[in-house]
Amino acid sequence: MRILTFFSEKGGVGKSTFTIMYASWLHFKCGVKVGVADFNDRINKYRYSEIEKREELRKEKPEVPSFDMEDTWPIVSCRPSEIRDIRKTGVQKPYAAWLKKQIMPGGALHGLDVVLCDFPGSLTGGEFLDIASLTMLNLVVIPTERDEMTLNSTKKLHEIIHKYVRECIFINKVNVNLQNTRSAYFKLGEKLLEVGFPMLPDMVSYSEKMMTIEKVSNIRSTFGYPDYERDENGCPKDLGIGNLFIDVTRLLLNERDYPGTGQSDLSFVENLQKANDGRQLPNSAFPELHIK
Repeated sequence: MRILTFFSEKGGVGKSTFTIMYASWLHFKCGVKVGVADFNDRINKYRYSEIEKREELRKEKPEVPSFDMEDTWPIVSCRPSEIRDIRKTGVQKPYAAWLKKQIMPGGALHGLDVVLCDFPGSLTGGEFLDIASLTMLNLVVIPTERDEMTLNSTKKLHEIIHKYVRECIFINKVNVNLQNTRSAYFKLGEKLLEVGFPMLPDMVSYSEKMMTIEKVSNIRSTFGYPDYERDENGCPKDLGIGNLFIDVTRLLLNERDYPGTGQSDLSFVENLQKANDGRQLPNSAFPELHIK
């Protein structure tokens, strides 16, 4: 089992969105056994929101199929009451203890290939390091953008965790249709590389659809992976996440399995190809990820 999180202390950068889409990409497109440890209870709410929207639609169009709960990836929510109960037993690292219980034999997430953790931005640095210090995180993926608050948050997080867990940073919310904007983000990526940030080469397009909860069933579906149309150049209009997910998975392949959970096989990614659609930074800190 390999464990990762899309995490930032800055809210609104897409942590839950990328968690949902990566889990659905692994499950529906790649056949990987994946689940989500939902520390925020947000993703679980998204799923039930999808069910409600689908049932509303079925009233107008009975031919629309209902969701099959058995044909998707599991979500296990961490309730505040569970953390309180763990603390009462004298355990000093309750969040880490809860996650370990879920992934070890008998736990709800045991036996999966990949577990994604969706942490709230309110999680303190100490609580985050509690989890990392137990070697429970193979990778932390940090979305950032051209915004002073987000960049400062990313810098702070990098300084805190880089000694404890492997991390990578990617640029989020780029309007790739505007040449000046894209060029500015290329320069931002180069500057971040110059100061030693472990940058992935991928820039992800900004889309109002992606961030709007009314579109959750189409964009962030937990019951399927959206198939996006292609533009006039044949490039997928997928917000750039296909390339991002391939690179994230390749990094996971280099990380060891969490002890006691069995061996995960992610070799499928070797057969996936990246599209050079003009959203790749030229000087990635991970040269093996460069497009050949």
